[in-house]
Amino acid sequence: MLQFRVIVLVLGITSLAGCGKNPDAWSSSAGDSLHRGLAVGFVVNNEGVSALKSHERLRYSDKLASAILQYNPALTGNLDSYSYVEARVGKPFSDLISRYRLEGDLSDRALTQLHNSQLRRRYLMLATILPVNKVVELPADVTPRSGPANYDIEDYEDVRLQTVRLREVKVQVYDLLSRRKIQDLTFGSDNQNKMIAAETEGRRYVGNSLLAAIANGVSNRIRHGTDLSHPAAPDSDMTLDHLWSQAAQNLPAPLRDR
Repeated sequence: MLQFRVIVLVLGITSLAGCGKNPDAWSSSAGDSLHRGLAVGFVVNNEGVSALKSHERLRYSDKLASAILQYNPALTGNLDSYSYVEARVGKPFSDLISRYRLEGDLSDRALTQLHNSQLRRRYLMLATILPVNKVVELPADVTPRSGPANYDIEDYEDVRLQTVRLREVKVQVYDLLSRRKIQDLTFGSDNQNKMIAAETEGRRYVGNSLLAAIANGVSNRIRHGTDLSHPAAPDSDMTLDHLWSQAAQNLPAPLRDR
C-alpha cells in the first residue's frame, strides 16, 4: 500500500508565549541582572522580503525561545522572549526592528538603546529568515524484491521517495554588557546531513514477463502504487522549527557552558 509520512528528525517545539515575567518586575540592580541569561528579542524576514507581522515575529521568537529551553534546561528562569523585550523597549521597538532588517546588524546606537532599556538578561539573540525557500526531490531509494508470482526473480522494486525544503536563518547573539556581537551564524535545513523530509513508499513491477505482468497487474496497480511520485515538501514552518533547534544547540559558550 502506498504510504506517506513526514520524517521529523528533531523533537517538536512547543510554542512559548511570554517567557519573561512582567517587565515592571525588573530589578534595578543592573550589575546582577546583566550577568545572567538570554533574551530572544525578535525574528525578522530578510530585507527585500515582505516584513513579518508583529504576531509572526512573536510566534517565531517564542518557538526559538522554546527550542532553547528544550536543549538548554539550565536556562530555565533566565530566558525572556519577544513580549518582554517589546514591553521593555517601548515605542522605539518598531523602529529598532526596521533598522535591523535594513542593516543586518545592531548599530552602536541600537546597542546603547537596548542597554539603557535595562533588559534583565545580559545576552540578546536576534534571528533573520533568509530568502532561501527551495523544494528538492531526493533521488529514489530502490530495493529489488521478488513478487508473489516469481519467487526466484526480483521483478519488483520497493521504492522510497523523499522531498525536502531548503531554508536558511541567520542567528546573532549580542552581549549587552560589553555592547558587542559574540555570535553570527547561518543555519541551513541541510546542515549536518539532518533534514526534515516528506516520504512516500510503494512497490512497482519492473519485470518483463507478460504472464507475470498479467497475473500481478491488478494487485500491483491497486495495492502497490505503480505510478509513484515524490510527495509535497514539508511546510515552511516545520522546516524553520528544525532550524530553531539547530540554533538552540549552538549557543555561544558563555550561555552553553553554565
